[in-house]
Amino acid sequence: AGLALAMSVRTALDAYARRTIPPAGQQLVDLARAQPAPERLAVFGAASVRFFEMTDLAAVAHPAGTLGDAQVGLTRLDTLPSRVWVTSEVLGRDQSRWPLVPVATLCRPARLDRRAPCLDVVEWKLPYLPSR
Repeated sequence: AGLALAMSVRTALDAYARRTIPPAGQQLVDLARAQPAPERLAVFGAASVRFFEMTDLAAVAHPAGTLGDAQVGLTRLDTLPSRVWVTSEVLGRDQSRWPLVPVATLCRPARLDRRAPCLDVVEWKLPYLPSR
């Protein structure tokens, strides 16, 4: 009986957390939306950028597997953004010639997202971007 009670309490806590704590990708969308002039932002990532698809910010999200993919993605934009964010899903960030400044670490409990509970977001300080 004690074990069943403990399991039901744990299940209830997990269910509550699943409803109240959004996935890291949704937290990324919310963070981008809270920025001044979010339409001037470019976000490069993998699975996390899919959360932008059905929002008003779909145009700022771009899939990229590596930092080189992100750089090529910037050349395909009609206008350069004022800020570029890169998620921890993008490989090769440690080889960047330009600084990567931490923006946020977005997490959800590992019990809910076992594969990737946290997502680090950095701002890529490229010298050729227009000033804010």
